[in-house]
Amino acid sequence: IKAEATGKLEEPNPQNPENLENLENLRETPYRPWRTLVPTFWTPIVETDAGETIFGAATGMADALGRHGYAVDAGWSGTRARPDWHAAYSYDRWRPTLFASYSDDTDPVDSGDVRSRELFAGALVRFRHVRWTETLIAGFDAQTDTLQCSVITSACRTNSAQRDLRSVRAGWLHDSRRQFGYSISTA
Repeated sequence: IKAEATGKLEEPNPQNPENLENLENLRETPYRPWRTLVPTFWTPIVETDAGETIFGAATGMADALGRHGYAVDAGWSGTRARPDWHAAYSYDRWRPTLFASYSDDTDPVDSGDVRSRELFAGALVRFRHVRWTETLIAGFDAQTDTLQCSVITSACRTNSAQRDLRSVRAGWLHDSRRQFGYSISTA
């Protein structure tokens, strides 16, 4: 439907070959989120971690329908070549929402480094009602810490050591905040 400068609405004319040509070029295609997941922002990171100052950047994005979402960040210290980084992803098309995150962090100790790698994956289910929401979460956490020392000291009693930690986590959240549509809120 076209609106002319005169204010009259004009229906498209099916006899016009130009309209038929446009209709023939239209076809159904499956939803592909990749184009809308390209990062459109970044933010600088400046933080202190285990006595080091880390500089880096972070970004994140969600697709147009809110099914896929991710966040990534990376930071470097002036004393090491290996960056500290973190990546997280969630898939929210069906119930439950599935998520996973991975992080790799290296911290200095007395005469060496401790490298921590952690994977957390799980699911959360929301039960929404008019005045309250219940959220259940469950996940599996796997962490590996590796110690590398160049000199044996009281803090580093061995040249290398590894510790593997595994856990199952669960949680519950009850939310009965009163939020009003179309109002200014801090939440």
